[in-house]
Amino acid sequence: SLRPYMRSPWNQRSLEILIVDDATVNASAEVHDGRDCIRINRGAIEQLYGTIMGMLSLPSFLPAIGNVAVETAPLSLPGGVFAPIPLVSHVSIPAQNASVMFPNNRIRVAAADVLVQVALEFSLYHEIGHIVAGHLEIIQADKGICSLTEFQQAASDSASVDRSHVLECDADAFAGHILAAVHTDATTADILRSTLEVAASRSHDLALVTYLAGVGILFRMLYPCAPRSIRSCDSSHPHPAVRACLVASTAAARALFAGRATELSLESAMQESVGNIEDIWARFCLPGQTPSSAPEWAKEVGGGANALFRAWLVARSDLVRFARIPRRWDDWQLPADLEASPPHPS
Repeated sequence: SLRPYMRSPWNQRSLEILIVDDATVNASAEVHDGRDCIRINRGAIEQLYGTIMGMLSLPSFLPAIGNVAVETAPLSLPGGVFAPIPLVSHVSIPAQNASVMFPNNRIRVAAADVLVQVALEFSLYHEIGHIVAGHLEIIQADKGICSLTEFQQAASDSASVDRSHVLECDADAFAGHILAAVHTDATTADILRSTLEVAASRSHDLALVTYLAGVGILFRMLYPCAPRSIRSCDSSHPHPAVRACLVASTAAARALFAGRATELSLESAMQESVGNIEDIWARFCLPGQTPSSAPEWAKEVGGGANALFRAWLVARSDLVRFARIPRRWDDWQLPADLEASPPHPS
């Protein structure tokens, strides 16, 4: 569906999406034999399932969903991570004999399925974003390589790190531009509220929390060693909470303009999703983290997001020059149906 909008010669290229039988946690966008290719490792899907199921088995995560009284939090997690759920059984692999955590409550199992779907969709559209935004051409012109990987690496020189952070942020913006409208749509929100049997929350608030939680867990799973202190994060990818904050801003702009949310409800949604994830990660997964108080954490997230957004604006001329399709995902323009209607009085 994007091909008619692409400039030549990009509108003639084929795209492959491959699930690779590899146990490592990784995904990538790359050029392979003159074709564009998205690769998602089996290990990334297995770890995503295991992490999200494990999170929903904790009574402190999304406590408004289901009956958390039947869930029991462990004192610690073996190895500091949630065990992956194997999609392909290999009895000879020790990691597949680890204890997998599943929610006891059926509604929380259903919630886990929703979060997995959100995270997988976001991952796929993120990689598509790398391709249609011309990121592969940018790094090929800059470094002579033709692959962008989701596997976190140690930071090198600051200019290279800034460029890497901007490209990841841009691909996130593309995915968010498409999926925020899908996962926070009024009809989808009502179906979600009915499925998860949540009566105490507005449909849109619940949809926003589950959307941000799914994306937030994806980012945290990909970079589990990122410290809670954002100022201490020094890697090839932005801090997971900062990325989640910028993704939230896309959904927030739509919600505020349409009158479906207030600044207070958006702040609450961020704390219930991304903030909740960070609390649990510090509590169970990463020895040596130094949890901050909520105000300090929020300030760090905001500062990190603002810095990344400024770097993104500085790089926009290159992003526009290399994009394969007209850029509409980073100009903060709202859909036509929202632009045509005035904001809600509240």
